[in-house]
Amino acid sequence: GFSAGGYTVLAALGAQREYSRTLDHCERHAKEDPYCRIINRKRAARVTAYAKPTQRTYDGRLCAAVIADPFTSPFSDKALLALPSAKLLFFRPEVENVLGAEFHVSRVVRLLKQRGDMPEPREIVVPKANHFAFNAPMPEGGAQRSSKSTSKRTSKRTSRVKSDPHGFDRAAFHDVMNSTIVAFFKKALSDCAKN
Repeated sequence: GFSAGGYTVLAALGAQREYSRTLDHCERHAKEDPYCRIINRKRAARVTAYAKPTQRTYDGRLCAAVIADPFTSPFSDKALLALPSAKLLFFRPEVENVLGAEFHVSRVVRLLKQRGDMPEPREIVVPKANHFAFNAPMPEGGAQRSSKSTSKRTSKRTSRVKSDPHGFDRAAFHDVMNSTIVAFFKKALSDCAKN
């Protein structure tokens, strides 16, 4: 899972979420965590939406996961420490343009490393990458066609998603990331089957 998908994976693994924690987090860390710029837009609507109770989501079949730069503010430290044991591989970008790692991915890794009953999670920091590096490379022709038929706002968003920091090769990174993920799952799922 990547970004919101990473959050979804943590919830499916069993972490109890409380959306109101995100608002509290962004009151305390608005300047340090880039994610809070997103959350603080339309704050009033979010306050109403986040007040609704959530049910715990858990899929006991999950024993391994790969998670890239997830947002994790809805999870308390206690909820993350209570995750069922699983083999976990995390990716995070060196350039923290959307999420502050210390509040999100690195916090999860730091907490889970305290557990003695769980395989130690691995965190791979991707040099020169930003948050959007985990999206597959967008074909040039496809990007041009989609930008012609969309609004300026959508076109700006598409441009942001497909642009990379200077010196970062997204296609080469995806080749490495994909082979790393395949190797991780081959080993992790083989171990899961034995247990």
